[in-house]
Amino acid sequence: MLAMFTVYFDDSGTHPDSDIAVAACYISTDRGWSEFVKAWDDARSEEGFDVFHMAEFAAKREVGHEPFCRWDNAKKSHVYGRLAKIINENKWVGIAAAIPKKSYNLVPERHREYHGRTHYAFAVRACMQRIARWRNNFEIKLPMQFIFDWTEEGLPVREEIEDIWGRGGLLRYPKWEQEYGMQVDGFNFKRKEIFKPLQAADILAWQMNNHIRKIMPLGCDDSTLLHDGFRVLREDQHMDMGFFTDNHIKQWVIDLDEYESTNPDNSRN
Repeated sequence: MLAMFTVYFDDSGTHPDSDIAVAACYISTDRGWSEFVKAWDDARSEEGFDVFHMAEFAAKREVGHEPFCRWDNAKKSHVYGRLAKIINENKWVGIAAAIPKKSYNLVPERHREYHGRTHYAFAVRACMQRIARWRNNFEIKLPMQFIFDWTEEGLPVREEIEDIWGRGGLLRYPKWEQEYGMQVDGFNFKRKEIFKPLQAADILAWQMNNHIRKIMPLGCDDSTLLHDGFRVLREDQHMDMGFFTDNHIKQWVIDLDEYESTNPDNSRN
């Protein structure tokens, strides 16, 4: 059976120099993604770019990322607005999670072994919980395909994603098939140059990374601090964003420890 829905995942901040890790995804039907790709290709042709990478788009002009370094603010605003409209009109839901790496590094090993050894894997797991909630709310039962931005084979980030869909995850917890729409062969790694919806996930991941840096000192989300480019993706849209501050991580560990102490035979399900 072909999956009715496809989930496109991208990351931000997974490189060693970043202090924040983000996983972000958009979900839509096969028809929705078909319409998305058609509109996206029209925009690429008419606006004069090949691959939209948010970090390059937002970089300073002197860095020299073509063609964005040659665009003035009016052109950038127009193109971004056009792409945001394409995303909003064709996605069903956007989901993302952002975590501070230092805080997650302090999580006990027994929790990291289950919830994610790498920061990105934990962020993906956090997104999966939101996907399960979305599927339950809309009574979605069909399996889904999960497409991740390309990562070279053998890297820890890729190996852990593969493990979640394999012996370390889905095969050990078969109920994930119903909760998350996962299948053993229902995921893959693709290049965003070819699979255009990954470029939408790239935009969302970048905006999440940018926003959490503003709200970290507050300890909670604050919509008044939204960048205009993030606001257009969030306001009046079906979105589920998770921002894990230092205190959130600490409280999460406390809750896990308490749960395990009272449910010793049901702590990993």
